[in-house]
Amino acid sequence: MASRVLALQSQGISMIPSREECLRVLKEHHVWDNIIEHCKRVTRNALFIGNKFIENGHPVDLKLLEAAALLHDICKKDEIEIIRKLNLDGPQIIEKIRSIGHGYLGESKMKELGYDELADLVKKHTMQYLLEEPELKRSRDETLILTYADSLDVEGKVNTIENAFKRYYKRYPHFNECLEQEEKEMYKVEKYVLEKAGIIFEDLLKLNE
Repeated sequence: MASRVLALQSQGISMIPSREECLRVLKEHHVWDNIIEHCKRVTRNALFIGNKFIENGHPVDLKLLEAAALLHDICKKDEIEIIRKLNLDGPQIIEKIRSIGHGYLGESKMKELGYDELADLVKKHTMQYLLEEPELKRSRDETLILTYADSLDVEGKVNTIENAFKRYYKRYPHFNECLEQEEKEMYKVEKYVLEKAGIIFEDLLKLNE
């Protein structure tokens, strides 16, 4: 598959995988079922927001957004397994996040598969990336939509950033300093995304129905 994609790219043909192909790739890479279900919900959130952007006069590449949302956590399992295998603690994880973080691993995987157009979105969807590139103007709208759509999925449903971070603080107490910074940046992302989409947070809660 990767060789065929690369051959098409060499001919100048864009190769953004379909929904069906993305789901097949996730299965082929033995991504855990709970992560796949999370990716599906994030995709639903992202496409809802993306369509609202378009309705409000802001262009969004929905095909690109859908594929990136479906594949954004393709290497989440790898990140978790590496942390467990190396028995890393909080400070060590922070130190090594650029090499073991699932965003960076996912970027490499996208390039390996020939999905170069997805690589940047997959890398930048993670909250820790907000600390490396905090200025919203540096990120394309599809990336910010994906980052926000991902943050909304808490315990299988759309939830608030506040509730999401309460969960993170409890689960990752050794990351509290980083999480505080990430939370501040995420509220900026939320404000930007909701304003450009022309919606309020309560509109997103309807996705739980």
